[in-house]
Amino acid sequence: MVSDTYLEIALEQLTTGGAANPPTTRYWGLRYSTTGNPASGVELTAGGYARVAMTTATFWTAGTFPDGSPAQVNAADLDFGTPSGADWGYVNELCLYDGATDTDPQMIFNIYDGTGITAVYLRDAVPVIFGAGEVILYAQDP
Repeated sequence: MVSDTYLEIALEQLTTGGAANPPTTRYWGLRYSTTGNPASGVELTAGGYARVAMTTATFWTAGTFPDGSPAQVNAADLDFGTPSGADWGYVNELCLYDGATDTDPQMIFNIYDGTGITAVYLRDAVPVIFGAGEVILYAQDP
């Protein structure tokens, strides 16, 4: 995961007595990066693909990482719909954007299968859904 601009601003404002004001709605998107470098990811553009809106205040809920450590998990399904007319191809990043059409994600999450970062192939006519509790946000010691 890369740094979140709002986290940086919130920390700065916290230390100076201000208040952070993140957007109330953000958008999930799917990307593929061949290098693992966040700047190289390319968002999907295939038929039927669209970002998924989320309300920041109600999206996350308490959960646990597979090792039992505390984490935040998605409270509702992230339903990207069903590829139509062709495969969407590989994705290995789940990203948060400020708007429905912004080009630079504010946060990038690698897709992890329990053993390592992985790419998932999205086929035509197969729904793309991350079920409730499947997106895990947690802090990891460096």
